Amino acid sequence: LPAIAKGVRRLLGIYGSRNGSFKRYATDFLSMAELASFSEKLYSKSIPVFPGGHELPLYIRLALGQCAIDKAPVPPALALAWVRMDPNIYLRTPATRCPEQFEGLFQRKYAESLGEGLILPKNKTKLKFVYRPASAGLLEYGEIKLTFGEMPDVAVLTAPVKKLQELAEAATTELDGYSRMLGRSPNAAKSLEGRLLLPPTLWPAEARQKLDAVLARASRGMVAMKLQELASALGEAQSLDRNTVAGLARALEGVHVGMEPDILNGAKTPKADDTVVLFSVPAGEPVSRGSATYQAATLTVQLATAVALADGDMGAEELSQLRLQIEGWTHLTPSHQQRLRAHMRYLLDSPPSLAHAAASRTAPRRAASPARARRG
Repeated sequence: LPAIAKGVRRLLGIYGSRNGSFKRYATDFLSMAELASFSEKLYSKSIPVFPGGHELPLYIRLALGQCAIDKAPVPPALALAWVRMDPNIYLRTPATRCPEQFEGLFQRKYAESLGEGLILPKNKTKLKFVYRPASAGLLEYGEIKLTFGEMPDVAVLTAPVKKLQELAEAATTELDGYSRMLGRSPNAAKSLEGRLLLPPTLWPAEARQKLDAVLARASRGMVAMKLQELASALGEAQSLDRNTVAGLARALEGVHVGMEPDILNGAKTPKADDTVVLFSVPAGEPVSRGSATYQAATLTVQLATAVALADGDMGAEELSQLRLQIEGWTHLTPSHQQRLRAHMRYLLDSPPSLAHAAASRTAPRRAASPARARRG
């Protein structure tokens, strides 16, 4: 039987996409040949590759039924196979155009939503399988029936399928932008612009290593570098326009690293040879910088820096005093204080003018002094 199954799989690889009738009969025969005898806990084994068909393959249904019998969570790999093989689950283009990225995103969302995995109920419909041969000459021998005792057929359940459909849709939605870019230009996957459309956890290994090197530097303290240097450390960019720089800032925030200037909060886009400042952001803290309190503190730092640099240089005492002022704003979160320190470091390379700070439309009018900012 293993040799026969191997031969059928080879034939399916050659003819399965060319002839629907052959694909259906051969897939059913393959299920019968492979599961005429089966082992326990198929869900703990690697999942064979099956061609898509008119119903969920028997192997998958049996593995899921064993999960229900054992009250075992459905492993991510088995859940992914269920999603890919169940004709009742609709997968949009990103799932097929970007299969590796879809797999990674789906399994991540599956774990986030369901922990160890789905727990399936032991429903009343029992699993069975009927094989009908294609050859009319074999019909006189009747149908071949496989039964599996009290094994439930969980493929008839609708609630688990609905949940898996929701997770698959969430994953494909997150891949929409990347998929569209690949549709326009297949080589875009190698560019920084394409990479930034993916969560950093899905970046290729080489790109992820480069990002980890940047993160390691930021974890040791603030890092000031040219924007072009940062972009080059992560990949080749065709241009550093606002969309690319914003994507870069979002990718860094996804791995708990902030960037100044704060382009995601409306700051002017730096040029390639401008300095940017990277810093660690405490995990789990809100990243919103739109509150009046934070805007007041930002304007105060800008005004104080502009005044201190009016004579062309900021002395060590002035720098220390401003840092102490930021640390004294206890109404701000540690993340906001860290960003303000990074903003001050950025201003040392890109000094603000008093006129620009005073005319800032995003800062509250009453935020003219540190004392008022402290009262929040």
